[in-house]
Amino acid sequence: MNRLISWFIDNPIATNLFMLMIIVSGLVQMHSVDKLFLPIKDSQAIIISVPYPGAAPSNVEAQICIPIETAIRDISNIKRVTSQSQAGACVITIDTLSIKRVQNTLNDVKNKVDALQTLPSDAEVPQVTLQNNETRVMHMALKSHADEKTLKRYAQIIQQEVEAFPGVSRVRFDSRPYQINIEIDSEQLRRYQLSFDEVRTAIQRTSVELPMGEIISSTGTLTLQSRNQGYTGDDFANIVVRKAPDGTTLYLRDIAIIDDGFAGESYQARMDGMRVFLLAVMVNDNPDIVKLNKKINAYVKQRTQTLPDGMTLLTWYDTSVLLKDRASLLIKNFTTGLVLVFIVLMLFLRPLLALWVAVGIGVAFLGALWMMPYAGGSVNMISLFGFLLVLGIVVDDAIIVGEAVYQKQEQASTDQQRFTAVKQGVLSV
Repeated sequence: MNRLISWFIDNPIATNLFMLMIIVSGLVQMHSVDKLFLPIKDSQAIIISVPYPGAAPSNVEAQICIPIETAIRDISNIKRVTSQSQAGACVITIDTLSIKRVQNTLNDVKNKVDALQTLPSDAEVPQVTLQNNETRVMHMALKSHADEKTLKRYAQIIQQEVEAFPGVSRVRFDSRPYQINIEIDSEQLRRYQLSFDEVRTAIQRTSVELPMGEIISSTGTLTLQSRNQGYTGDDFANIVVRKAPDGTTLYLRDIAIIDDGFAGESYQARMDGMRVFLLAVMVNDNPDIVKLNKKINAYVKQRTQTLPDGMTLLTWYDTSVLLKDRASLLIKNFTTGLVLVFIVLMLFLRPLLALWVAVGIGVAFLGALWMMPYAGGSVNMISLFGFLLVLGIVVDDAIIVGEAVYQKQEQASTDQQRFTAVKQGVLSV
């Protein structure tokens, strides 16, 4: 290290050119470096899920988890294997060493698991999947006094539109799945002399999609399909259960109560007294969340104007705001520290020396920004916290080095001695 410092001191032209390159590169890289709320993991987990209906946890562990763990033991790129045995299922999590080789590791795990012949016959087929490395960058809230079905329909439209944004992996929101309930009236069955199996057969016969053959021509092959599948309550209500010889038609709506609604228990989230759906915007790459969230905010403002009266779309949780607040704190502390260092050194040392010390602090941080992408780093909440910690260290080191150089130069009488004093002052620290 001493030889490197001495070389830079002995070659001031090369040193100034290198400093200029650091400044320019740091300023350019400042705008292109990844900006995330939290850093993306450099590894990805593989999940093995094996349902074993009716089995106790001890049986699941002995008959499924342990054989699979033994089979994948010799696979490379595995950091840690964690298994969870529970009633009716085994879940194994494999933490990998490198995300670059995760696809090869996934293939090796699938081959090992598929080759197992000792798993119980009544256990279901093992599912081997990659765990998504997703990060939430924003929450959008769609609120209204409208009914749940209307609100969910608009939420799905917004979900599809936002998922088309570059950098967005998916938009997730919790809601009950659609479900059509058909309640057969026993009185109506007796009245029309129908059985339950007749009604069931009528529904199965008419609410299907069937292939109807192909049309082969010189331009290609066209597949025909009969689309009779019911998707709404009205589709099922118009199903013909019986057709009498006199032309009288009995529809499903005549003998049943059809509820076109949702499955499960009632689930409601409210904001400002209105029903609300929270849509989480997820990413799994390294996008610039400041630019991405800015685009989404602009979309939210524009989309709100096209929604029905009384329906509002807004941003509820924006991670870019937290990131910008932390960056503003860093810039504020950096500027304040730089000014204070410059004033103190200018009062007690030479103004020119104080100027170069202040410039050196800025060059150190620009150099860190320049090299950050090549080291796999990004601007995020953790790295900004590290910048805040290092700021105090860099300022202290700059003051100590500047004072040591000033002390050695005060003892020199000629220009050559002052040049040597610079080297002595730096190396003495």
